[in-house]
Amino acid sequence: MLKWEKLGEEKFNRAVEMLIMRTIEEDDPGLKVTAIDGRGGDGGIDLDVRVKKTGQLVAIYQLKHFPEGFSNEWAKARKPQIRKSFEAAMKHNPGKWILVIPRNFTSKERSFVTSLKGDARGLHIKHIGATELDNMLARFPEIDDYINRDESRAALEMVSRGSAFLAKPTDLATE
Repeated sequence: MLKWEKLGEEKFNRAVEMLIMRTIEEDDPGLKVTAIDGRGGDGGIDLDVRVKKTGQLVAIYQLKHFPEGFSNEWAKARKPQIRKSFEAAMKHNPGKWILVIPRNFTSKERSFVTSLKGDARGLHIKHIGATELDNMLARFPEIDDYINRDESRAALEMVSRGSAFLAKPTDLATE
């Protein structure tokens, strides 16, 4: 099982993108999920969900690799980041906005996220934390295997030497 709060940002983002894509597209084949490359700014979108036939935007997912959350000493720096991403996403008029972090939300964090809605009617704001990610991962355990894949171990296993796994820096070259 992935330890969400211990994953680096790159692995966290990759795992979450894969899980959300697989979950949504399997549950509703009429939807298409696209991961947005944030180089140069992503406009508040890490994943967008659209109706395949019409291209209508139905949801935006914002991933924030905040393993400590965004309460207490983290609030001052991280809440403005979340607000900025939310405001950028609202320019696209999604029906849903979902914030994903690698831990469960505190009640204050949940309140902050839902307060972003303001007076926007018809907008659904959701949040996904570690438990929801674990539930998705239980459906797709191969994603856990993919994220935790160790290329050196896989190479040794391909030649039936997986038990010889690397204890010292020179072991891979020796094998």
